[in-house]
Amino acid sequence: KNIRELEGSLNRVVAYADLTGSLLDVELVKRAIDGLADPDEHRAILDYVVVDTVATHYGVDQQALKGRKRDKKTAQARQMAMYLMREDGNMGLTAIGRALGGKDHTTVAYGCDRIKTQLPVDAQLRRDLLKIREALAAA
Repeated sequence: KNIRELEGSLNRVVAYADLTGSLLDVELVKRAIDGLADPDEHRAILDYVVVDTVATHYGVDQQALKGRKRDKKTAQARQMAMYLMREDGNMGLTAIGRALGGKDHTTVAYGCDRIKTQLPVDAQLRRDLLKIREALAAA
């Protein structure tokens, strides 16, 4: 539908291949994007579901994601939530900022870009993203 959705699907396929240790082939791609192509199954991801899922995955408090705490674990969790709301939820920067405690749109843009640039080089981050997306799909 748009370039962000296409890029998100590609990231999902690459992360799935990395997590399972499989070579890319047609069957792997079908398993990785199962349900994404069906518009009836596609639904907007609500910000509170993303915050809850990301906080649980990283073991941080939801309020920490919305607060000012800047330790590495909390910052990465917050940036992951920003990235997911933007890429999978198609939310605007201002709306994401509001959902995360009133962050400025430039802070949100930086957080999304940080995750996007780290994904190709950080296997653990790709695994985290895949696990969180699987949890969101089950929610």
